Amino acid sequence: MIQGVFRNLGFEFHKFRTYIPPAERRITLEQFTSLNFGEILIDEARFLTDLVKGAPTEGPMLEIGTLFGWSTRIMAIAKPAQQPLITIDSFQWNPWELTPEEHKWVTGRLLADAVAKLNVRQVVMDKNVYYAGYDGPAPALIFMDAGHSYEETRRDLEFAKRVGAKVICGHDYDPVAWPGVVQAVEEFGGPATRVGSLWVL
Repeated sequence: MIQGVFRNLGFEFHKFRTYIPPAERRITLEQFTSLNFGEILIDEARFLTDLVKGAPTEGPMLEIGTLFGWSTRIMAIAKPAQQPLITIDSFQWNPWELTPEEHKWVTGRLLADAVAKLNVRQVVMDKNVYYAGYDGPAPALIFMDAGHSYEETRRDLEFAKRVGAKVICGHDYDPVAWPGVVQAVEEFGGPATRVGSLWVL
């Protein structure tokens, strides 16, 4: 089961196995199927595609929170190939309990084609450190999907406003699962549009 999943993701399980000793990474089928993979749903993906296609072509696109690059690849395909897409993650959390190095390796493998062909750049850094040092042009779009507390979401929104992002959007607007996201977004005017839990100011 797990080997088939990894094969479908585009890499060979026997290579990945060197990063995850079997005795330490055993997982039952029940545990595997109950994991939150951090992916976005089909309708959300279509909405994100429309937001990216409708964003200005000047300035980079920023993704705050890469996880395994599901939304990164959607954004990379939808944007002009020459427009930079910078995706930022410190790789301190993932649903499979991989180490940061394992997590970074898997995500890098999944994004290798987009990095090579679609001007995608991975930045391994705490997002708040990245914010403090940002001196680039106003981003065309910022997609937020990292820390989901009220405080972290508010920091993301404050950064987006400070640097003059043209489109500000994010994931997990869900009052039950992520009330902090909802509270912070509402304080900045609330969603202009929402599809599933994906929102845009």
